[in-house]
Amino acid sequence: MISSFGRPLRKLRIQLLDACNYRCTYCMPQHAKFMPASEWLSPNEIVSITTGLVRHGVDELRLTGGEPLLRPEFIEIAQKLSVLKVRKYGVTTNAEHLEKFLPDIKKFTAIQSFNISIDSLDEFQFRKITKGGNLKRVLDGLHLALSMGYPVKVNAVLMKGINDHEWPAFLDLSRQTGVNVRFLELMRIGPMTHEYDTHYMPAAELIEAIKTQEQLVPIVVPKDNTSFDFKTSSGAKIGFIASESQSFCSQCSRLRLTAKGELRPCLFKNTGISLRGLSHAELEHAIQDIAAQKPLSRITSISQPMHAIGG
Repeated sequence: MISSFGRPLRKLRIQLLDACNYRCTYCMPQHAKFMPASEWLSPNEIVSITTGLVRHGVDELRLTGGEPLLRPEFIEIAQKLSVLKVRKYGVTTNAEHLEKFLPDIKKFTAIQSFNISIDSLDEFQFRKITKGGNLKRVLDGLHLALSMGYPVKVNAVLMKGINDHEWPAFLDLSRQTGVNVRFLELMRIGPMTHEYDTHYMPAAELIEAIKTQEQLVPIVVPKDNTSFDFKTSSGAKIGFIASESQSFCSQCSRLRLTAKGELRPCLFKNTGISLRGLSHAELEHAIQDIAAQKPLSRITSISQPMHAIGG
């Protein structure tokens, strides 16, 4: 799959459902409404569609939500997708339930890595941001994954006046565990759009703060990486996903499959093409249409909440 601007589209984010056990401020409203389970793609539909996309060049898969571990058939889906020949196969999770899933993930699936969302390492602040999340269970899942040999990345959205002071604690976490911590800029998506000006912290500002205490050595990353990465002088591995201030849209190679079967070209697109029940010929035509819609430059904002898109 090649976009209209000549970019290979090889990464697929597969949203298993839009529901989540957290209510993170930047992701969804407090009283979010989720799609009924009857609208979800079945496990076999997910595998059939994903198989077709792999045939057309997708070579990286990532299971997302909402919170993907809430999908009752998570292990079944993950196992069935494991037969596909891809270079990378991962999961993005809040990890509150990861510890109990890891034995079966290890036994039955070919999942290779985890991205874990942790926006605070302070128990009180973590509960406040997530509206009730359990930081200990999250960290227990993270440490068990590491002990089982899984590479783990931690994603932290730093918000001015909320958790922007916590970057030293995240560097300590990286030094102590070896995880790559990636700091994400707040995006103009869904419920946080109206608070964006208050809480947005540009990556450049954070980098300057870190430089007062650390030397940053750049790490070479693939051209279509969403983050630019560094190793610090004290041994932490960190990255910055500066989607607002330093857009990577011109190099983006991602597609998104929603829980009800829409293929979307971008996180900031609220429409796509349903791949449900398409023939091989229809699937090829739909893929070409979506590839042509892949934006070259940054779309300013989107009103649809992130959990509904499959962030």
